[in-house]
Amino acid sequence: MLATSTKEALELVRDVSYLDSRLNGLLVDYQLPDATGCRVIQEFVSEFPGVPVAMMTAYDDITLEGWVRSRRIELFRKPLDLPRLEAWLKSLPLPA
Repeated sequence: MLATSTKEALELVRDVSYLDSRLNGLLVDYQLPDATGCRVIQEFVSEFPGVPVAMMTAYDDITLEGWVRSRRIELFRKPLDLPRLEAWLKSLPLPA
């Protein structure tokens, strides 16, 4: 599934949760038009604990790095290292 804003992403997370479905992972950009990806991650993790999460960013921010590290979130810098991203995606559990 793809969302282009925090609002859309949160709606998708709620819809999937409402339908009692599962997602096998989340990749979110830090900078979204209406908020940061941190908000999406917080909502996602509360609905789907234990599901792998990754964030991509072009920003070099030590506070963000600490926030990501403390939550065991994979961090991808832009420009993206595509082989590393592909390896992360392949590591996601298959949907049940």
